[in-house]
Amino acid sequence: MLEKYNDSSFVQHNRNLPDKVTGLVGFLKEFVEDYPDYTYDIKHIYVDGNYVIFHSHATLKKEDRGNDKKGMNIVDTWRLENGRIVEHWDSIQALDDFMRLYSLINGGDIKNNNGVF
Repeated sequence: MLEKYNDSSFVQHNRNLPDKVTGLVGFLKEFVEDYPDYTYDIKHIYVDGNYVIFHSHATLKKEDRGNDKKGMNIVDTWRLENGRIVEHWDSIQALDDFMRLYSLINGGDIKNNNGVF
């Protein structure tokens, strides 16, 4: 399935992730291995033409799930063409001191040159 949906037209605007669907999948695979209790709870989904927007609450620790003072507030915006994801943006707000520190430590590697907009 990954071969069907992976192509060079996927543009990633999260500066810490490489382009292409394989870049996103590779990141998520390693991330979940490092944080097996990671949760990504979608709170709202909005659709506007070719854009799909998820507003979500993510946590790294099982005991933080559902606690809106812990984890991250995330807005993911996906642009689709012909049923395929071709572009992704996100905005992430750390909700507690642990996540602010995590973001500071892990937010420095730039993996693409696409810009955030």
